[in-house]
Amino acid sequence: MFPFRAVSPKDVRTLIDRASKEADTFVITVHDGQVTHTGGDDGPAIHRKRLDGQLDLIADVAKDIPDMRVVYSAQDTPSTIISYDQRQELSQGVENNEYVPLARIKSDNQFTGWLASCSYNSPLRQHGYDPIPVEDIDWAEKTFIVDHLKSMDMCAHPELIPQHGLLAGLRLQRGTDPLSAKFAISKTLAHADVLGVPTERFTEASTVSPIPWAEKNGDRLLWRGANTGIWHKERNHWRGTHRLRLMSLTNAYDGVARVIGPQVKGTVGQATVDAPLDKLNEQHVDIAFVGEPIQCEESDGSCAEIKENYAFRGRVTPDDMDHAKYLIDVDGNAWSARFQRLMLSGSLLLKSTVMPEWFSDRIQPWLHYVPVKVDYGDLYDALVFFKGNDALAKEIAENAREWTEKFYRREDMVAYAFRLYLEWARLQAEDRDAASYTYDEKDELERK
Repeated sequence: MFPFRAVSPKDVRTLIDRASKEADTFVITVHDGQVTHTGGDDGPAIHRKRLDGQLDLIADVAKDIPDMRVVYSAQDTPSTIISYDQRQELSQGVENNEYVPLARIKSDNQFTGWLASCSYNSPLRQHGYDPIPVEDIDWAEKTFIVDHLKSMDMCAHPELIPQHGLLAGLRLQRGTDPLSAKFAISKTLAHADVLGVPTERFTEASTVSPIPWAEKNGDRLLWRGANTGIWHKERNHWRGTHRLRLMSLTNAYDGVARVIGPQVKGTVGQATVDAPLDKLNEQHVDIAFVGEPIQCEESDGSCAEIKENYAFRGRVTPDDMDHAKYLIDVDGNAWSARFQRLMLSGSLLLKSTVMPEWFSDRIQPWLHYVPVKVDYGDLYDALVFFKGNDALAKEIAENAREWTEKFYRREDMVAYAFRLYLEWARLQAEDRDAASYTYDEKDELERK
């Protein structure tokens, strides 16, 4: 939302009008505390479900929100990329307390693909990337995620682009977009969509009774899901993207992986051993697709290849998941809607993603969950380590449940959306200064 501070209220309203006319959107309007909507009623049922989710979040607080309109994409993916130069000009406008005319915030075809959104001295702009993913992992280079948010930055980590379906399947030849006043329920760090609060698969903590750690009988990392993440056709280089990569690695019978042994003293090199992949997978993972191949091109053989070459097994129940000590959460076509429910399971959750979420600056990797790289080069190291440190795995799993019970409740989602809409209403208000609030200690209320 920061760039819109450099756009005049009139121009913000113009951008809202433009966005409201786009396909696959719905508009929520607050006027005199009453909520109405347009769009979202036609099309796939999931679009209506997403509209209903946003209406539910705003229902209890609409009376305290100034008049405003908000346009949401009904899709699960983000759509707006503005150029680095546009972003810099808007940032400069905010810093100088000046408005940037809309005529200067337009599409830019000077650069195509993702690199247009990156700074001139970024690794992606300086060195580019190979659009064909390397399916094999470089086991010789041992790295782990220190800052999960920074690890999602494709400008700093160009190798993410061919490794993740959302990044590999889009934007390869397109220029940037003009600034759009559109909210999305997921985004990458490169996108300029305003990030909202998705409600899909939200689960009340009171409905989940975690299995005590000592009673969990699943000692292998468990995951089931569909082969989403990209449209699987030959020109999209899908074989090395995130879900297919996970499947190839964890069902391999040939080759070795370099793994850091548990509780071994000395340097990383001294602690690293070669382990046969078939033994690692047999002992540590139970990962497979379910159903039939989807999102694939029949005519070029992609569907048949997926069905023949990748593991498909039976579905598992939520109870099966809750009995597993180790779970992994990975992106699909966009963000993963499973995360909140999995955090309530009392299991150790590993997470691989390029999609920051509304709570990303409130949660702590390595305390509440285990971050895993998109290429999964650290996956076996994490599993071996925590199997050798069962008490620590249990502690993180319990931290996850406690954090989710306290900070990922419906009221937390409502509070975040409320603050988001207050600022959005201010940005489009006729008199932005009058609509602004300056903190005064006298306004504080004591909790009763």
